[in-house]
Amino acid sequence: MPNVGVLGSHGATAVPLLATLLARGRSGVAARIERCVELAGRFAQFVRDDARLELLAPPQTAIVAWRPRDATAFERIRQALPPGSTSTTTLGGEPWFRNVAANPNADVGLVTQAVRRALDAA
Repeated sequence: MPNVGVLGSHGATAVPLLATLLARGRSGVAARIERCVELAGRFAQFVRDDARLELLAPPQTAIVAWRPRDATAFERIRQALPPGSTSTTTLGGEPWFRNVAANPNADVGLVTQAVRRALDAA
């Protein structure tokens, strides 16, 4: 076919989704998504409840963007976070933390404890 390039039609990119559906089924995938959304909501509530933290927006896709209100605490928090649990990003020229609930290394309890410890150490 003239519209298929060197890499083919990329049909194999659906294999991980197919494997997940075969392993968990539709209800299993739905339960995993619901769990991720619930975890993101819990972490976002933690951020909202601590006046020292700022939430960019309520999570719509189980991604929570947040930062300390005191920019000098950013690095202290980054170093305290469990490895692989949180990434950083730049929005509007400012650094933010980014937590994705689907991240297998994202343990809400460990992350909230680490953030509290870092903020209390100031």
